[in-house]
Amino acid sequence: TCACHFYDNQLPPDYTDPEMNDHGCVPFYVQQGAGVSLITRPLAQAAAPPGSSYMEVGCGYGFGLDFALNSREWHGVGIDPAPLAAVGREAHGPRRFGEFDGVAEFLLLGVEFVQPAMLKPGGLLMLTTPNGDDIVPGSSPGVIVSLLSPTLHLVIQNTASFTNLLRQAGFEHVDVQVDSHSLVAFASDSPLVLEPDQTRLRQSYRAHLARRAEAFDPSSDVFLGFAGRSFQESVNDDDMDAAIRAWSLLLPACRARFGLDLDHMTAMPPAIATCGLEEMARLVPLNLGGLLYARGIQRLKEGVTRPELEMPFNLAAAAANAMRRALNELAMEDGQTEDIGWTASAEALLCAAAGGATNIATRLAALPPAPAGGATRRQMVVGRAVGSLVNGGHYSLARDVVRAM
Repeated sequence: TCACHFYDNQLPPDYTDPEMNDHGCVPFYVQQGAGVSLITRPLAQAAAPPGSSYMEVGCGYGFGLDFALNSREWHGVGIDPAPLAAVGREAHGPRRFGEFDGVAEFLLLGVEFVQPAMLKPGGLLMLTTPNGDDIVPGSSPGVIVSLLSPTLHLVIQNTASFTNLLRQAGFEHVDVQVDSHSLVAFASDSPLVLEPDQTRLRQSYRAHLARRAEAFDPSSDVFLGFAGRSFQESVNDDDMDAAIRAWSLLLPACRARFGLDLDHMTAMPPAIATCGLEEMARLVPLNLGGLLYARGIQRLKEGVTRPELEMPFNLAAAAANAMRRALNELAMEDGQTEDIGWTASAEALLCAAAGGATNIATRLAALPPAPAGGATRRQMVVGRAVGSLVNGGHYSLARDVVRAM
């Protein structure tokens, strides 16, 4: 009757199992898989001044705690029995984590856990959880598998059930927001005061990424995570100065750690086509698809012609597809990597069209609907390809595409 989703007959997972850190899962999470924007956004929204007290239950690797202490200047502690927290504690510094027994029951996210009495008067409870409203047939595999997280989740809330849960617990003031495929809930005994300006929130996030990228050893996973996200987000916002700064950190770091010159790659290391995630983490950055895709977009904006960028976009797609194959072997998925793979393939196709390639109709026919945007987004690529062919004077090729579609 609460309307949330749940698994039948599933035992609670053992988050203390050290095997949860095996098979390359930690490097993947740190470099690519963690939704750092989702983790930090609620903390940026909270109207709590420097020096406020903060506790994070289920802090994991510690990205949220790191933001709270270093960007919000709060005093805080993280609680998590999982081995991932031990790795994060070592990376971020032991003073930022607490070790407590018997906290795994919060995973059930029941009324017993979310009580107003757990807060000081006027305190703010912030919760994030996958959005059960997106578990529908139209969602892509990258989204569905990430939402379900087989063997890890017991209960999956939706907007209605999450709101009802907090109201039932006794919170007078509740706000449940949708952030991509996740839900973020704020609850308090006092009226909520939240930062509404999305531009300011994004600036705060990007400034945090840039600062933290410069704070860690360039040979570490956490450096690749912060610097890689900083570069990609800078390109997304068309902030080329910030993108150049982030790339100037990433380029030598990847050369030193992996022996890869990201600006002059002509092929993927052959082993990544078949190797597991753990071996892949030794060969390439696990955010390689996103890095190469964002670098291609950056170079487009700098004036490099499209035909020159077909190979970099193809390499970005190949890296993303290899990553998804390795994740699927572990019953894992990543929606962002899925979307990067499709988008990079589409950009490579447009680059080929700009050069007058004769196989555009065949390649477009093989391009599936987009993970996000579906057939509509695919049709936009078809239209852009036809326009590129026409603008290049390749009229017969353009007619072939129109007939084939």
